[in-house]
Amino acid sequence: MTKYFERIEFTFWNIIVRLLSENTTVRSIVRKTYQVIHQPELTSDRLLIGIISVSGLFFGISISILLTSII
Repeated sequence: MTKYFERIEFTFWNIIVRLLSENTTVRSIVRKTYQVIHQPELTSDRLLIGIISVSGLFFGISISILLTSII
C-alpha cells in the first residue's frame, strides 16, 4: 500500500516540476501569488475577501458537478 502512495506522490511532483519548468503561465501565477501573499501592506480584509471568493467558486463548481452526476 505504501508503494502505491509513493507512486502517486512521485507522479504528482513529477507533474508539478514539469509544469513549473516548462509552462510560463504557471510560473507567472505562482510568482504573482507568492508576491501577493508576502506583501506586508496586504490587509487582512483583502485576504479574507479573496479566500471567501475562491472558496465560493470551488463550492459552486462542486455543487454543479454533484448535481450533474446525480441527474
